[in-house]
Amino acid sequence: MAEGHALFLANPKEPAWNRTYDERSQRAALAGRGLWDPDHCGAGPARDVPLAVWVNWNPPGVDSRDVNGEWTKVRNESPTRAISLAGWWIRDSMQRRHTLPAGTTLQPGQTLTLHTGRGADRGLTRYWGLGVTLFPNVGPDHLGDGAYLFDPQGDLRASMTYPCLVSCEHPDQGAFALTADPRGRGESVLVRNVSGRAVGLADKLLVVNDGFAFPLGDRAALAPGEERELRLGADLGVGRPIMRDGGGVARIATYRDVTLACDAWGSGRC
Repeated sequence: MAEGHALFLANPKEPAWNRTYDERSQRAALAGRGLWDPDHCGAGPARDVPLAVWVNWNPPGVDSRDVNGEWTKVRNESPTRAISLAGWWIRDSMQRRHTLPAGTTLQPGQTLTLHTGRGADRGLTRYWGLGVTLFPNVGPDHLGDGAYLFDPQGDLRASMTYPCLVSCEHPDQGAFALTADPRGRGESVLVRNVSGRAVGLADKLLVVNDGFAFPLGDRAALAPGEERELRLGADLGVGRPIMRDGGGVARIATYRDVTLACDAWGSGRC
């Protein structure tokens, strides 16, 4: 693991070493060792086009009831160059693989969304076709995982692992202030940008009591000083109360589970 020869695969039956193996794998990734070297098999196609991958591993509620609520995204971060992903594949640590077909192209700034479940492919919205979820929630046994994008010659070109254990600093830490309201006419969280710059929400989640994680990717960036109320029912589709009056926690987090801002009430603690 430390030399970058393997991806971390959590063991739910013998979990004692899960965190140690995951940390060593993340350190190898940070150093670009072994398979974490994007040129490990030689220079691949479109080597100078930067790509980002992130995975929604904890859909709100019971994950198995919403398989398509779990998804993997791939974004072309180049401002000028398109990239063909035909023949590239996305996988998890269990070697379950989805190969992207001919004609899959990302223009500059475009994002492909691959839902884990079944559905009809349309444009850049694709479906893995599985009947079960892929990505486990972390929990007390440290059942982390990751999503990995390989090019046709077998180089690992982009990935995201969770939870973050190494080099977890984020430029948006401290950029938000939260005010949770569990007792008003409707449960809500007020999010305010307290930084001096616009802050995007595409790679962030609103997490309530660690059991409910709501993607914020379809919401516009917050300008400096701007605030936005997120109503759990009307805006996020929650059909029942989930913010216990006696105490709880709401936080803005990344998909690697790095907390950027937090508010607690009652017996809750950030």
